[in-house]
Amino acid sequence: MLTSRRRNLIKSALILSSAFAAVPASVARASDLRSSSFGKAQNYPRLVLAGGQTGVDQSSQLAAMEHGILCAGWCPPGRICESGTIPSMFPLVETPVERSPDAPDVPRSLRTQWNARDSDATLILAPRGNDRADPGTDWTSIVAKQYAKPVYVVDPYSASAKEVITDWIYINQIHVLNCAGPSEKTSPGISQRVTKLMGEVFSA
Repeated sequence: MLTSRRRNLIKSALILSSAFAAVPASVARASDLRSSSFGKAQNYPRLVLAGGQTGVDQSSQLAAMEHGILCAGWCPPGRICESGTIPSMFPLVETPVERSPDAPDVPRSLRTQWNARDSDATLILAPRGNDRADPGTDWTSIVAKQYAKPVYVVDPYSASAKEVITDWIYINQIHVLNCAGPSEKTSPGISQRVTKLMGEVFSA
């Protein structure tokens, strides 16, 4: 069941989506929220949240858009991202400030916190063996657990990634999914991999 906060996110996404010609028409239709539009046992996400960063954030929402799933989420003030400005095709709402008082040392920590808060669960797509520091991804896991929301960390390059993600979404009946993980700069090549992987998940 969608809370008033989630309904407001959906409303914002629909308003923004209708203004962006780059967004597929199916994304901007409220009818896409009906359960019959989705996969296995009608439990696939009806809404995918992300924070607008390059890499996992943008790629997971691109995959969702390609399969007619509505996207929304919180992003930093000024719509800043690693490549400059978050493309307008992503219907995100700016947070009032960049950093959460709970994580003042983590860049863009408020959008991370609010996306975890407003979702049913958080999927973190993080390659194993990547030793580069990623405080944003670490904060995602911490704050989701603070909100007592399910968190699942999956290596997107794992041969079983599609199956384990699909089963996790089905078992937990996740309707509002938050996707997070490293940026393209932090993990080169992850954008292409996540777009393909999540496309397979959303079409399963």
